[in-house]
Amino acid sequence: MSPAQTEPIVESMNESSAPGDPFAPLAAAFLHIEDSAIVFSAEGELVVWNPGAERLYGYTFEEARRKDISFLAAPEESGATISLIARIVLPP
Repeated sequence: MSPAQTEPIVESMNESSAPGDPFAPLAAAFLHIEDSAIVFSAEGELVVWNPGAERLYGYTFEEARRKDISFLAAPEESGATISLIARIVLPP
């Protein structure tokens, strides 16, 4: 995806960001990375799903945010992945 193709996404992302959101420029930068870049909030909400992630996993941002996070792991690894994410996201 060329930078020109991502401009509407970045613009939309910036419009939906809270005024003064310090992470909006960082999130916009992820859209220009060719590799897969996926970012979750501390609450476990998917906040960045770049074109590389879309190519790798085959889901758009809207499709990915409606899925359980375990889809990111191979079936035999999903239990370990969920456990790891829970330790990161949930306070002790």
